[in-house]
Amino acid sequence: MRKSHRNPMKILRICFRVVFVTIMILLFEGLCFRFAEEYANLKVKLFWGEIDTIKGEELGWSLPFDGLDSEPPVSPINTESLLVRLAEEYDYESQVTKFGRPICDQYSDYCNEVKDPLKNYDIRNFNNVSGLIFPKLVRQATEEDIQQNYARRVGDTLEYSRAIFIHVVTDEVSYLENIDSTHKTFGFLLNENIACMKVSISSKDDLMQKISFLRKEAPLQSESLILWGSDQAASSILELVSEEPGLISLAVVKDPVDVDYTPTAKDGTWVYSFFSDTFLNNTKTDSLLNVIKIAENARDSNFLYGAKLGGLIRKVDETPEGNLPAAVIPCLLSCVEFASIKSRQGLDVPDMIIQEVNSSQELSTVGISDISVNPTQDVSLVTLDETLPEPAEFLNEGNASQAMFDCEILNAYKSVHQDDPNLSALTDREIILQLGKQFEEMGYEMMESISKQDPVFMRYYQSLK
Repeated sequence: MRKSHRNPMKILRICFRVVFVTIMILLFEGLCFRFAEEYANLKVKLFWGEIDTIKGEELGWSLPFDGLDSEPPVSPINTESLLVRLAEEYDYESQVTKFGRPICDQYSDYCNEVKDPLKNYDIRNFNNVSGLIFPKLVRQATEEDIQQNYARRVGDTLEYSRAIFIHVVTDEVSYLENIDSTHKTFGFLLNENIACMKVSISSKDDLMQKISFLRKEAPLQSESLILWGSDQAASSILELVSEEPGLISLAVVKDPVDVDYTPTAKDGTWVYSFFSDTFLNNTKTDSLLNVIKIAENARDSNFLYGAKLGGLIRKVDETPEGNLPAAVIPCLLSCVEFASIKSRQGLDVPDMIIQEVNSSQELSTVGISDISVNPTQDVSLVTLDETLPEPAEFLNEGNASQAMFDCEILNAYKSVHQDDPNLSALTDREIILQLGKQFEEMGYEMMESISKQDPVFMRYYQSLK
C-alpha cells in the first residue's frame, strides 16, 4: 500500500518540477526579450525572418506575450466603429512593437543623460537648406559613383549615411524652439549613422522643393527619407505622402490637422501616427478616419515587416515639442534597414520578372491590374550603351498602335510571356502603357529607378501616355 501511495506522490512532484522549470524558463525568456536588445532582435528574426521576408513565409506562431503573432485591426473604418477601431489600433501597436522596448529604454536614457550630443559631428549648410548634420560614415568611391557624379576618381572618400531624419516645422519660431530636445534625438540617430536636420516650411510644396534640393546637393545622405512633424507640419507630410508615393520611407506624424485626403494606391511609405487627448477631442471625425485609412494602406505590403510595422497608431501624453517619442525608434530603425536592403537588392524595381497575364481574361480586355511585379524573381537587364531613339521616329497617327519598340523592360516582359497566347493580342504600345501606368502607381522611387534602369522605356512611356 505504501508503494502504491508513494508512486502518485512521486509523479506529482515530478509534474510540479516540470511545471516550475517551464514557468521559470518562460519568465527568464520574457525578461531577456524585455531588456536584452540582442536577444529581442534575434527572436524577431527567428519568428519573422530577415527584413525582406515575403508575407506568408514567416513561422506563423510565436511564444506567449511577445506580440510577434499579433494581427492588424479588422473593424470597419467608419463613424459608428471609430472608437472600437482606435482601441484596436492602440492595442495592436502596443503588442507588435514589444520587441523594441530595449532600444526604447536606450533612447530614453540617452535623452536624459547626454548633455552635448552634437559636439563631435559636422554641420553643413547649403543655399536653400541648412543645418544638415552628417554621421561619421565614409566609404571609397566606385565606378558607379563616378557614373552618378558622386566622385571624380575611384577610391575617393565619400561621406554617406543610412538615411536622413528631417524634423519639419512650420515657422521660424518653432525652428528655434526646443533645440535641446531636438538635438538629443539627433544625437541618438547620428549614432545609428542616420543624418539629421531641421527645416521650416510654409507648405507641402515648400517641403517638396527642399527635399528635391537636398537630394540634389546631398544624394548619399538623402536616399532614404524619414520625416517627423506635428500639427500643420504633420498634415503637410501626409499630403506629400499621398501625392508623391514612395518618396518618403517613413512618415512620423503627431496630431495632423484636417487630413482631408486618403491614400489612392499602395506606395510603400511607412506611417507612424501619434494622437494626443487634445487632438482626439478637437479633431473632426472624417479627419481621424482618413488617418486610420492611411495607416491601414501603409500596412498593405507584400513584405512581412511592412505588413506588420508599416502603419501604426499610438495614443501619447502631451510630449515636449521636438522630442521624438521613444516608441517610434524600433519602427524607424527597422524601416531604415528595410530601405537599405531594398536599395541594394532592387526590391520592387523594374529589373524583375513580370508575372503572367491572367489567361482566363479576354485578350482585348487585359487591364493594368493584370500585369504586376513579382518581387521574388529577377530578370537581368543589360547595360544600355546604344543611343536613345527619338519618339518622333515611331509616333504618328498612322503607325502608333502597330509600332515596334525596343527597350529592356519590354523585351524582358515579352521573353517571360513568349508562350502566353494573350501576348499576341497586345501591341508593344499597349504593353508599355500598361506597365508604365502600374509602375507609376507604385510611386516616385519606382519611376526614378526605371529612369536609371531603362531610360528608353521611360521615354517611350512618357511620349505615349
